[in-house]
Amino acid sequence: METWQPLSVRAGAREPDEPYEGAPPHLLGALISWIDNDAIGHGSWNHRLLRHIITYAQAQVPYSADGWTTARRLYAYCSKDEGLCLNVIDAYLQLAHPDDSDPDKTISAGNLRSILAAGGSVWTVSPDNRSLQRAVDPQTQAAIELATSFADVTSNELREAWARAYGRNPDPSDAWDHSIKAVEAILRKIISPKNNLATLGTLIRDLRDGAHKFEFVLTNGLGGVPTLIAMLQLMYPNPDRHPGPDHRTPTLEEARAVVHLAVTIVQWSRDGQIVRKK
Repeated sequence: METWQPLSVRAGAREPDEPYEGAPPHLLGALISWIDNDAIGHGSWNHRLLRHIITYAQAQVPYSADGWTTARRLYAYCSKDEGLCLNVIDAYLQLAHPDDSDPDKTISAGNLRSILAAGGSVWTVSPDNRSLQRAVDPQTQAAIELATSFADVTSNELREAWARAYGRNPDPSDAWDHSIKAVEAILRKIISPKNNLATLGTLIRDLRDGAHKFEFVLTNGLGGVPTLIAMLQLMYPNPDRHPGPDHRTPTLEEARAVVHLAVTIVQWSRDGQIVRKK
């Protein structure tokens, strides 16, 4: 008979405060149940959606003529592959779009968020309920939600940057690009309002050449505006987008730093902390 051991000393067990990257047994069953009851199932077995999810998640699951049989096969595969289970959930969220227009789906996404949190997962549901994203501390999460609370291009680009930096399939270069686009969209209105096509490089130049025309709430020995310029120069350019000896793919850590910098600059701009003098 197996001798019981505390969780902390069992083979493969995590430390008490260490979140799970995958879906261990105590979490896997709840996630498969969520897929079955709250997501794909709903008692109707949407075969078309199921096929799209299987394709998007790259699940090697044979199709059947009816959705019920295909779903059963998918659940069996998910029960043996925790990464696949998470990918299927991510695919469902992206393809089914459980947003505020469907109260049932909103509740469903909330249920999933609670399951992941209770199970100690590193993953959570994005604020717009459209993907799985790596969980961050509450203050950081509040910052990104506040910066993207407006219905505008800046918010859309910032959400894309965050998803590329913290999603199931991160893309550091794309995260960097969308961060730049978010900053460009918000700062054009302040720095170069007559140039709707101003790039970040152009904005930095215009800000440097006309530093006396602008104010930034923070100042130091270098002055507020030069400090802001230095922050923008940390973002520009994306090393993956310009040919030459310095061309390279950025690391995920670098991309996340750029995304956080973009969140800060966007919120400063929204709060009126970067202004053109009257």
